[in-house]
Amino acid sequence: MRRRGNGFIKFVIVAGLIAFAAMIVLLSDIFIIREIQITGANQITQAAILEASGIMQGQNIFAISTRAAFDEITVMPFVRNARVSRVLPDRVVITVIERQPIAYTRFFNTYLLIDDFGMVLEVVPVARRPLPIVAGLDVASFTVGEYLDLESFRIFDCVIILSRAFMRNDFDSALMVDVADSSQIRIITENFNINFGSTDEADRKIQDIAAIIQSMPADARGEIDISNPALPPRFQPIR
Repeated sequence: MRRRGNGFIKFVIVAGLIAFAAMIVLLSDIFIIREIQITGANQITQAAILEASGIMQGQNIFAISTRAAFDEITVMPFVRNARVSRVLPDRVVITVIERQPIAYTRFFNTYLLIDDFGMVLEVVPVARRPLPIVAGLDVASFTVGEYLDLESFRIFDCVIILSRAFMRNDFDSALMVDVADSSQIRIITENFNINFGSTDEADRKIQDIAAIIQSMPADARGEIDISNPALPPRFQPIR
């Protein structure tokens, strides 16, 4: 009985010491947050990330919830992933991995900005970014921060392939891409209508298109047919 009593007393003493140490830590000025570092944010303002995190300078670094901050940051449409870390004694680091916008698509009188997974990042009245507008996507409905509700994801696969090929080859001339027929994709630039065909050999086709455009006079206009990879590109000027 005495051993049990001694054990209980020891437990109470240890628990009390732990509680006292925790109280000292929570009240100590050493662990007050003095710096919040945010990295990886290019399309989202640091102020918006900071507000979403709920973390502020002056808080005790052990009193914040890094999990709660992570949850709130990653529901932001432009955020693909994030990490929230304590750096003792007084710094918090928030690292953000953003989603990559690839195109706009029309939805009635608005434009939906979408990433390469089909997530809607924002809705705007005017397409302001230097990204192509995709026609031919049959959008049934949408919610910002969620994936497009499409009749056919096979067609969206064409958008992904083309957008990634555009980025790999630094091709930013496309103003509109019509994927209504995935075997007869059409690309419209400022001066050219391009019969692209399917996405087969997309990189080579885009490189050939860029070479043709660069070789033309600035005022040249016409149609480029590159739909058949077995044939050389054909250019038909518009008088």
